[in-house]
Amino acid sequence: MTPMTTPTLVLPVTFDLIGLFCNDIDTRLVAKQLRNRLQEQIKLIAQTIMVDKDTNDQDIHSVSFFHFNLPNQHVPITIPYPHLPLSTDTTITPSPLPDSSLLSLRTKLHQTFCLPTNRPFLRKTNRQWSPWKQEARLFDPHVSLNLTEGGEGLALVNGSYLYYHYMQEKFNDKGWGCAYRSLQTIWSWFRCQGYTDVPVPTHREIQQTLVDCGDKEKPFIGSSEWIGSIEVSTVLNHSLQIESRIHHCSRGADIAGTGRLLQHHFRNQGTPVMIGGGVLAHTILGVDYDEQSGDIKFLILDPHYTGPEDINLINGKGCGWKGMNFWDQNASYNLCMPIRPQEI
Repeated sequence: MTPMTTPTLVLPVTFDLIGLFCNDIDTRLVAKQLRNRLQEQIKLIAQTIMVDKDTNDQDIHSVSFFHFNLPNQHVPITIPYPHLPLSTDTTITPSPLPDSSLLSLRTKLHQTFCLPTNRPFLRKTNRQWSPWKQEARLFDPHVSLNLTEGGEGLALVNGSYLYYHYMQEKFNDKGWGCAYRSLQTIWSWFRCQGYTDVPVPTHREIQQTLVDCGDKEKPFIGSSEWIGSIEVSTVLNHSLQIESRIHHCSRGADIAGTGRLLQHHFRNQGTPVMIGGGVLAHTILGVDYDEQSGDIKFLILDPHYTGPEDINLINGKGCGWKGMNFWDQNASYNLCMPIRPQEI
């Protein structure tokens, strides 16, 4: 009688350990805690990848660990994700399994950690030290403003973004590139939230996209032509499958009536809003609207800023609260209000 054998799987694993220690801790305790973390990560492989129907059917090459910061959690969690073998003529190298193939695993993890099921927290683009987090641009310049004065009518962008403005990368788009920069800021928001790992496009790549989808003719590529809210919406939809709501104001004075609309948008979608009118474009990051008095202020991120990446210079110039006198009362405006996908 042939003895029964237990199936085995041999995998290269890249472990990545995090420990929190006091400065004066005994180094022997450090080693002990790291050994405990290592044992926990070994167990995690069996508890997640090996029992998940999507990853269990794959020819897994290796496993790597990623760390994630969750809302209201001071200590990051660690999750293993598999790599598939990528063969060439001479070698076999690991190829990361795309986020789209890890939906079943992420769904179970969202349930385990009681995370919302309508936005990503555990995609690889959400991880600590993700490439977009190494950007030289400023993150979230509005958070250093005084945002506590607003009352019940205050509603703000929900999530991080990068500030794109004129003259960055030594590229001279002064006088025509404001809507491109607003689009780049909005795109960065979707990247920071983990909805995409596609890099923020350049002006030329934005122009190429508009030509590819039939919105513009070929001479548009490489030009200094403006774009507006409709083009911003078109690029987001064509490239990222992000839908947007377009709200038209026939006169700048009509923007005063968008208070409730913007409140609802920021509280339910949380995405930055691009507004274009006349020959100018801006990004709206929030609104402070008093329904009783009708008073309204807009938190504006200005793509026309041309100075250095200095938060002390940007706040008040590139980012700040503006009243109704900020808008050209006689120009027409379109607001592009991107809709957050309901997915993990």
